[in-house]
Amino acid sequence: MGFYQTYQGAYNAAQVRDDINSSTFALLQTLPLPQLTSVATMFSAMLFIVTSVVSATYVLAMFSAKGDQNPPVKLKLIWGAILSALALVMIITDSISAVRAIIALSANPFVYIVLLLLVCLFKALKSEKTTTGSRRHL
Repeated sequence: MGFYQTYQGAYNAAQVRDDINSSTFALLQTLPLPQLTSVATMFSAMLFIVTSVVSATYVLAMFSAKGDQNPPVKLKLIWGAILSALALVMIITDSISAVRAIIALSANPFVYIVLLLLVCLFKALKSEKTTTGSRRHL
């Protein structure tokens, strides 16, 4: 839609270059019922963020509870507070670079975990191969 609006001259594509945050709403201004579509867009974005944070909180609490499918509420609250603090840092600093730095720092240990998971996967595949190979001879 943005390409067509730009081609017709109803949308200024230079605005995306200048301020990418307002480009969605500038595009919505060129469509019918801009107030309604803007509110619907903000509501959809809010639902997406809330759903993502709740899911992330649940998964992190589940990991912290050693894979328990029903993690304690206390763990979910702790992880929710941590994620809220990250969001607060992003809002206060008016920049996502601080949050990216925190995420990059906390993601470093997971590189080693993924390598260990790969080793475990190859071991499991190897044992699966020998198990299924011995069944054929029966």
